[in-house]
Amino acid sequence: WSRDLAPRSVARRLSAVRSFMAFLVEENLRPDDPSTHLDAPKTAASLPKSLSEDDMSRLLNHAAGDDSVTGVMLMSMLEMLYGTGLRISELVNLPVGSFTRRLDHITVMGKGQKERVVILTQAAQLATAAWLEKRDEHPGYVTSSYLYPGQGGDGKSGDAPMRRETVYQLIRTLGRNAGIAQAISPHMLRHSFATHMLNRGADLRSLQMLLGHADISTTEIYTQTRDDRLAGLVKDAHPLARLPKIDV
Repeated sequence: WSRDLAPRSVARRLSAVRSFMAFLVEENLRPDDPSTHLDAPKTAASLPKSLSEDDMSRLLNHAAGDDSVTGVMLMSMLEMLYGTGLRISELVNLPVGSFTRRLDHITVMGKGQKERVVILTQAAQLATAAWLEKRDEHPGYVTSSYLYPGQGGDGKSGDAPMRRETVYQLIRTLGRNAGIAQAISPHMLRHSFATHMLNRGADLRSLQMLLGHADISTTEIYTQTRDDRLAGLVKDAHPLARLPKIDV
């Protein structure tokens, strides 16, 4: 591999080579897969990006001011993503029948076709109840089996969930209009859920269950952001941290 390439770039190219070699073997175009002898470079796990609690409040407050059909739907999506830690794929595929106004939880189908129980905050319940009322008033949406119907909602494109790219664009535009410097994505709201929960005392095992992580090591990456925050807190608040350095 070229020394000019970053480890992640090498890993992506190796993945493409392995996929191609697997295809050749499967199609009997070659008897073996030489890519199995190539070692993948070690890549550092990137820290998840999240919003501060202040920015999250600003985003929600800005969304609350829009009572249009799209605005009410987006408010429900925000509360579901940030209030529960859902993945975007889990959100858009929620069947409308999974939610009732009397339930404080829903069951979602996560990665690997594994079901898990997701606890709904009161804010998520109220925002989604408001969305259901708007949704029921829209002729194109009311017949859809999805909580968040696909583009147009005109009944002409079949029963499909909203595209993930559409949700991404709605949230990114909202963040920009709310004056938040970071480019916001749906997954950033999931990261914010996890980071804020951990900062406020949630234990890793419970957080793992809420996020639907198969391995707790995936959840442990959030402890790095917490450790960085605590280190900054000590540096800023502890009186001894402000003492001048002593030469020895």
